[in-house]
Amino acid sequence: MEETAVALDALNDWPGDRAAAEAAGRAAEHLARRILAGDLERPAPIGLYFSVLWYSERIYPMAWTVSALGRWLRQADEDKPSGA
Repeated sequence: MEETAVALDALNDWPGDRAAAEAAGRAAEHLARRILAGDLERPAPIGLYFSVLWYSERIYPMAWTVSALGRWLRQADEDKPSGA
């Protein structure tokens, strides 16, 4: 989940690119499915600490997902034609 949220956040930086927008939509749908499956409660190992131990943080899935989806939703709202 964390990796998808980071990827979605990066894709949000290319609002005018059709391929990036389509990939962002797929990433947002994937995150929504994972949220509904309860995966915010299951952090994944995301890096090394002192070059030996994998670590994870319980807040990362929620923080990164909420941030990425929030940016994606704001951008989608801005891309709507007026009056829609």
